[in-house]
Amino acid sequence: MTQSSFLVRPATISDAGTIASINVTSWQETYVGLMPSEVISRVTQEGRSRMWTDILNSAEVTGSLAVFVAELDDEAVGYVSVGNQRDKGLLERGFSSEITAIYVLEAAQRLGIGRALLRHGFHHLTKFDHTASSLWVLDSNRKARGFYKASGGEKVSEREEVRSDTTLREVAYGWYKLSSLSA
Repeated sequence: MTQSSFLVRPATISDAGTIASINVTSWQETYVGLMPSEVISRVTQEGRSRMWTDILNSAEVTGSLAVFVAELDDEAVGYVSVGNQRDKGLLERGFSSEITAIYVLEAAQRLGIGRALLRHGFHHLTKFDHTASSLWVLDSNRKARGFYKASGGEKVSEREEVRSDTTLREVAYGWYKLSSLSA
């Protein structure tokens, strides 16, 4: 049996389409039964490619914003994006940064890729003097919530968000000591 190896590297603008593909596939794998199918079907390759092209273009000039890609046997299977905190309430509670997105394709899960992506994101944020970070996740996404908890995250907030006439209940997980988690 051959052991697979993975690496995590900074994303480049040429990764936009690949990240978009991971994003769309992950939504299809993850959110069926957790979100209305109409919401999931609105997440398209074309739309996400435009979005990730814009994000990767802006990552070059905004400092703490960064995106990292995980490759398993030379194929991209996951990514994480991090940056300054956008949620005022979490910012006031000391979470100066956030994980804006983290996805690993189902076939590549349970190999340590998600944890490696978190470490890379946290390490990057510490370079910009961020000491704590958070992320939002669907309350009903038990698998992801278990991963965040096992990765040292603590539930720190809750909210309801309306998306396309659908109310989604979300919880925030927070990490208080990024320096110890990014090693």
